Amino acid sequence: MSSFPLESTMIRHYLRTAARTVTRHPGFSAINILGLSVGVAVAVLLFLFVHAEWTYDRFHDDSDRIYRTWLHEDWGPGQQFFNTVTPIRLGPSVLDEIPDIEDWVRYDRVTSTVTSGETTLNETVFMVDANFLDFFDFQVAEGDASTMLSGPGQIVLTESARERWFGGNPAIGRTLTLDMGGDPMEFEVSGILEDVPVRSSLQFEMLISYDVAPMIYSEGQVSAWFMVSPETYARLQPGADPLEVQRKVEPVVKSQMGEDQQQVDYTVGFQPITSIHLDTEFPVGYAAVNNPVYARVLFVIAWLILGTACINFVTLSISRSVERSREIGVRKAVGASRGELLRQYWGESLLYSAIALLVGVVGAELLLPGFNALTGQPVSLSPTPGVFALFAGILVALGLLAGLYPALVLSGFSPVDAIRGRSRTGRGASLTRRARVGALFTLSIILLAATFVATDLVRT
Repeated sequence: MSSFPLESTMIRHYLRTAARTVTRHPGFSAINILGLSVGVAVAVLLFLFVHAEWTYDRFHDDSDRIYRTWLHEDWGPGQQFFNTVTPIRLGPSVLDEIPDIEDWVRYDRVTSTVTSGETTLNETVFMVDANFLDFFDFQVAEGDASTMLSGPGQIVLTESARERWFGGNPAIGRTLTLDMGGDPMEFEVSGILEDVPVRSSLQFEMLISYDVAPMIYSEGQVSAWFMVSPETYARLQPGADPLEVQRKVEPVVKSQMGEDQQQVDYTVGFQPITSIHLDTEFPVGYAAVNNPVYARVLFVIAWLILGTACINFVTLSISRSVERSREIGVRKAVGASRGELLRQYWGESLLYSAIALLVGVVGAELLLPGFNALTGQPVSLSPTPGVFALFAGILVALGLLAGLYPALVLSGFSPVDAIRGRSRTGRGASLTRRARVGALFTLSIILLAATFVATDLVRT
């Protein structure tokens, strides 16, 4: 006969007992839940921020195969140049020749004076190849992604840029005049994109076709190996090794250089797009780079906050040991095993933890607007697999950190001492109690200092 019905009945019994205990002592329960939930709310916000920092650029479907090319030139001692912007000709002259490279695209920043009617503003415009919207996964709001960058006279705006230039009026077919240092050129709005996600290394509001490059750069600049301007991104074939591709690129570059350029040690390599945001070893290029230490420090602070809340919960739970000792003694006297008591009291702690998690998540949602205003890097509690994994991890952590120790202590009372109302005393208990208080005090001091550090880091 299966033991599952019996186990199911026991679980329901433990849950009912735990629920009765929680409701029978509303004051104690409220204090315990409030302490845990405040810790959970703050920790959730920090975990969300850190998770967002660690998942930059992963919204692209092929993010694991997209790389930014980098360039290293070695002309001899003291003459070394390291760039994440590349020659204009790198893509068409070299990357097209490598079978392991599925596709490539250039992303080139240009400062322009933009005019529409009586309005003139300085804008940052990016020149990109026609396959840009196929290569990356930016969402189209209006227009056909396959054709909106197919000609030199087309310009694509984000919704924010459309609002800035045309208000609530239709923008498709309207014209903007761009002065990029030569003769002013007219561009017709061919498409509208949704605003670029905050967690993207590529940030832009206006795109034009790379077909206009010959109108901005000289012929010598377009064909040069040592004049750099665009970031060049490559999407490798599935299973391709970037280091192996790098070795294949070098002889192709050498074969196209003149004899006077062969003396230069010229290396082209590949940096994963998902590492750009937190990789300070590479030159900045056009992407905003953050110090990875910041995210790690905030991650540690989040766990310190949870740890402090859990120690506080443990201290409060153990403080009720004398009050519950008679109940424990009677249950042991009538045959309850330590394992049964352990499961019951751990079940109570898990119930407290689940309620605290729920209250903490609600609190985090209420604090989100202020937190996002403080950081300038919006995060959300939208139901994604990552968010669900975060909640599950916090619940398990609370159950282990805050639930297991009180359950072990309470279930370990001697039946005789418990019935007489005496809990465990002596040198060992005193040392344990002092250790908890000392740990709580130490963590409180650390968190006081960490509060100032965290505030500065999230602003940075």
